Amino acid sequence: DHSTDFREFICALSVTSRGKLEDKLKWAFSMYDLDGNGYISRSEMLEIVCAIYKMVGTVMKMPEDESTPEKRVDKIFKTNGQESGWQVVTGGIRGGSQE
Repeated sequence: DHSTDFREFICALSVTSRGKLEDKLKWAFSMYDLDGNGYISRSEMLEIVCAIYKMVGTVMKMPEDESTPEKRVDKIFKTNGQESGWQVVTGGIRGGSQE
């Protein structure tokens, strides 16, 4: 339902602060994989980045190449050599930080 209850929130904090790298990557991946299909598309990434930019507001000055959510997503995909997205595969995340 795209909402987080208190128990889920505490579990997420636990994973991100004490978990193994693999657990942290899986949790982070699941935050972006909105439809749960094991693949992070550009549109899913954009939806999350837009929410982050709304949350941060004008508190942080972003570099020109990250001044909008669209520019940030383009930079993420370009930097990682991924044209369409990332996919969860056995043993890790293809196209992500463990390749």
